[in-house]
Amino acid sequence: AETFACSFDAEVTGDHGDPDHVNVVTAIVDDGDGNTAEGDDDATVGFAASFGGLTGHLWVDEDGNGVQDPGEPDLPGVDVVIVDEDGTEYRVTSDPDGNWSQTVALGTANLAVDPATVPTGYHLTTANDTQAVAVPVGGTASEPIGYQPEPASVAGTVWVDLDDDLTRTAPEPPLEG
Repeated sequence: AETFACSFDAEVTGDHGDPDHVNVVTAIVDDGDGNTAEGDDDATVGFAASFGGLTGHLWVDEDGNGVQDPGEPDLPGVDVVIVDEDGTEYRVTSDPDGNWSQTVALGTANLAVDPATVPTGYHLTTANDTQAVAVPVGGTASEPIGYQPEPASVAGTVWVDLDDDLTRTAPEPPLEG
C-alpha cells in the first residue's frame, strides 16, 4: 500500500443551512512524487481547528484580595479589547453576570480592559487587565479580572452647635480632637 499525502487550504464559511455555506471540500491527493490518487484509492483527510475560545469574568473585589469571594458582585458593562494571533481586533462587553467571550484565532491573543469603561474610582486587584493569553486548540482560555472601589472619605468641620440649628454660626467654636 502506498502512502499519499494531502495538503490544501480551505475556508469553511457561513452557517449550516445558509445558501453560502460550504459543506464539501474537494482535495487532490498525491504521493509527493506527483502521482495522484485515482478511482478506488482511499484517502483520509483530517482537519485541524484554527479557532479557539477566549472567555473572562469581571467582578467587584470588595476586599481587594484578587479572588472573587462569596457575595462579591459581578462587574457588567466593562469593555475588553482583544487582538488575536491574526491581528484581528475584537471589542466585547461584560454581560450582567460580568462574563464575556469571543472566538479568536489560535495562538496568542492580547487583551486589555478599556479603562474608560471601568467605573470611576475603581482600581485593579488582579494585576492582569492587560495580558497575553495562549488560546489552545479545541479549548478555551479564561482570565478573571477584579476591580476594587476606592475607599470613601468624609471631610468637613465638626463644631459645637450652641443653638441646635444644624448650621454653624458665630460664635460656635470647632469641636477639639
